[in-house]
Amino acid sequence: MNLLRRYFYPIPFAVCAVFFAILLSINGRYGFYHDELYFIDCAKHLDWGYVDHPPLVPWITWLAGKVFGYSSWGIRVPLAIALSMNAYLTVVLATRLGGGTVARYGALYCFFLAPVMPRAAMFLNIPTFEMTFYLLIALTLLTILQKDSQRLWLLVGALAGLALLNKHTTLFFGFALALGLLFTPQRNALRQPWIWLGGLIALLIVTPNLLWQYQHDWATLEFIQNLNQGTMRQIPRWEFLLSQLLFINPFNAAFFVGAVVYFRSEAGQRARLLGWIILIFLAVLLVFHAKHYYFAPLFPLIMAAGAVTYERWMEDNPGFWLRRGQPVLACLLMAPFLVALMPLLPKPQLLWYEAHIFRPVFGDTAGLMRDYYNQMNWEEEVAQIAQIFHDLPESDQAQCAILTNHYGMAGSINYWGESYGLPEVQSGSNNYYLWGQGNTRGAVAVAYGYDRPLLEQVYGEVTEVGRTRRPFVDGDKADLPIYVCRTLKMTWPEAWPLFKRFI
Repeated sequence: MNLLRRYFYPIPFAVCAVFFAILLSINGRYGFYHDELYFIDCAKHLDWGYVDHPPLVPWITWLAGKVFGYSSWGIRVPLAIALSMNAYLTVVLATRLGGGTVARYGALYCFFLAPVMPRAAMFLNIPTFEMTFYLLIALTLLTILQKDSQRLWLLVGALAGLALLNKHTTLFFGFALALGLLFTPQRNALRQPWIWLGGLIALLIVTPNLLWQYQHDWATLEFIQNLNQGTMRQIPRWEFLLSQLLFINPFNAAFFVGAVVYFRSEAGQRARLLGWIILIFLAVLLVFHAKHYYFAPLFPLIMAAGAVTYERWMEDNPGFWLRRGQPVLACLLMAPFLVALMPLLPKPQLLWYEAHIFRPVFGDTAGLMRDYYNQMNWEEEVAQIAQIFHDLPESDQAQCAILTNHYGMAGSINYWGESYGLPEVQSGSNNYYLWGQGNTRGAVAVAYGYDRPLLEQVYGEVTEVGRTRRPFVDGDKADLPIYVCRTLKMTWPEAWPLFKRFI
């Protein structure tokens, strides 16, 4: 209780509470994002691992589904809690780094004026919880550094283990922590047992996931290899660095500079390990051509350290333009994009705003609106597939599989399919491939998403009967041909590996 009273700041807490209430009021506005439909199926197949992610978020989805229902609003309640808590923990971290009132407010408004933060509130996602774990680890590390509380390495190990059950890139954070220790006087911790016991705790927590990987032929490594050869190799490093500036808000770039100044200063000497973690983590992401958003979970550490420097700039230069100019400019930049960053408007007004405000300025608005588009028209697509399925003769329906190559499409079939009289989907996408190996349907198939040459490799008769109608979606998930396939050229167990798609 003393700890809670010590780090309770009424105004920042109230702001975070209001943010939480806003999220609850708008969370279910447009419907499911494709990842969420997949998470729901993962929650209905609880396990210690999945092809493309560890088990924590499916467990969270299962709990939220049981408590609040498997709706887009219900499964996002934990997300709203985590993101609001992340904002407040950023304030606490700024205080622990030596900041006062100005630093607390600076860290808070930087958090809310960074476009990546409200964007993270749009749908259930793994990085938001990753951010929570990194903040908790950073606060624990600060206690170790400031009070020499070596036994707290046990807590660091427990948090790291849970973070690994959330996202495997926590290994990068662990590597950055280990290397950062070597660069600072805190390397003396390596001579004591507590840090090694903490590492053992992390290993014990993640061991069930490692056993799952072993039992499934290290499926996640195959997924990562495919991802690296495809999506991630296409991301130039300069583009990755530029995206960090856009994610945090260009007018918040002062916080990047402020964090560097803080960790190089005498005041930041005891916390310099956090600075090394940030720098090494960034370097590792650059080496591996990471996705643009992989660095965002460390933004709160940068914001907190930058806010402390920001406060000292204010004290040293009372008339400094950053006092009022920087927050105003950051707000002005954010304001027009809030509609694209948070589900504030009903769908008709959102589409009007996109057509009359964004499109005249930007032309191609697919990048701005993609996350929204991927929440629209899922059920309509399922209804279309159901119509084709029910037009088949009853003898065909009894042995017909619904085939698709994308986990979001597969999740939508399973979520709405029962109400439309559809069988459980069969897909080679990620964990659906593992779940589908025991299925016996497939002598006939309604297929979409897979290329025709692949279908013709498996079936003697492949007939296009329509195309999906999701008018807002771009890329490889829009206007897909729908096929009815008959006359298997091989047994279904022989055909199934051909549909495998770990990416």
